[in-house]
This record gives sequence, structure tokens and C-alpha cells, in this order.
Amino acid sequence: MVAKSHLGGDAYGLPRFYSWKGIKYMSVFEALTLMLAFATLIVLILDFNKPKK
Repeated sequence: MVAKSHLGGDAYGLPRFYSWKGIKYMSVFEALTLMLAFATLIVLILDFNKPKK
């Protein structure tokens, strides 16, 4: 059993996307924000991994 906060998150304050009842649907804003964050992270990682000349 996972302790839930008043925001619907788990014990660590993070939103739970998977539960026993299935997937929790995100709002469009949440989805776009997550996509933007992951895209930025991927671009940074690829940028730093370029071989130095």
C-alpha cells in the first residue's frame, strides 16, 4: 500500500501514473511540460556526448 498525499501523489510527492485501477490520465499541460523537460534533457546529454575535436 502506498501512502497518498492530498495531491494524489505517492509518499515521495510524485504523481502516480500507474495504479491498480490502470493509468492515471494527465492533463495536456502536464504532458507538454514533461515532454519539454525530457527533450531538453536528451538534447543536453547528446550535446555533452559529442566527441571533442
